[in-house]
Amino acid sequence: MNNYRERILEILEDEFLEGILNSYFENDKITNKTFSISSSLLKGKFDPMYFTGMNVVIDDLVRKFRSFSEQNIRVLGGEPFKSKFFGLGDYRLIRIRDIKRNYINIDNAEVIPESQFLSFPSAMAQLNDVLIGLDGDEFRAAIIRQEHLPCSINQRIAIIRGLPEDLAIYFMLAINSYIGVYQLERVKTFAGTVGHISVDDIKNLRFPLDENYANFVHRYKETISGIGISVADIQKKSDELRLQIYSRLDLHPTKDIREFIKL
Repeated sequence: MNNYRERILEILEDEFLEGILNSYFENDKITNKTFSISSSLLKGKFDPMYFTGMNVVIDDLVRKFRSFSEQNIRVLGGEPFKSKFFGLGDYRLIRIRDIKRNYINIDNAEVIPESQFLSFPSAMAQLNDVLIGLDGDEFRAAIIRQEHLPCSINQRIAIIRGLPEDLAIYFMLAINSYIGVYQLERVKTFAGTVGHISVDDIKNLRFPLDENYANFVHRYKETISGIGISVADIQKKSDELRLQIYSRLDLHPTKDIREFIKL
């Protein structure tokens, strides 16, 4: 249940994020339609950054804002935990595969012994750390929440640390939006068939940031909360129906099977 709300939002987020991000760019005359077309092209086989003209628009846009480095936002990397210790302890280790768009699949995280956990203090996750995987077909961002702790962060994961919750959520969403994807796609390199970026590439990211970002995050939280209520309600009704069916089938199997089929 822990990740249901985030997973549902992952399906909905394309239109939601583009619609809200667009409010920052009205003066630049970038429309929702423009973003929708560009997002679709990004999923295609050719490079939209050189064939759609969006490279000129986005480059001009982000140039107006300060990078993480220029804002003195701390960005560091995870540590190289030894695989021979995997599965031998109780402390969770977050790897790239555990980072999804906007959530961490902590249930499938590897475990390490306490000695390994304590050996890399800077890799101990902190509340509101924003994590970005540095290898793969796409570079996803997620945030450390209270239920994830304690855990450590493996190598080839960038960590944005020391932000208040709302700002951490905003940057997570921005990195996962088209604006963030665009910037990272422009700097990635390849080794074989897998793309790679660096901690320095994360330090150079630029996003719109003014007093309106709090409204952005507020709407996101409202959406998460609404989805959570819906999911909880559906699960409760499902559990109640299941118990009712089990009870009835135990009493009158043949008759109640026919009644169950009618539902």
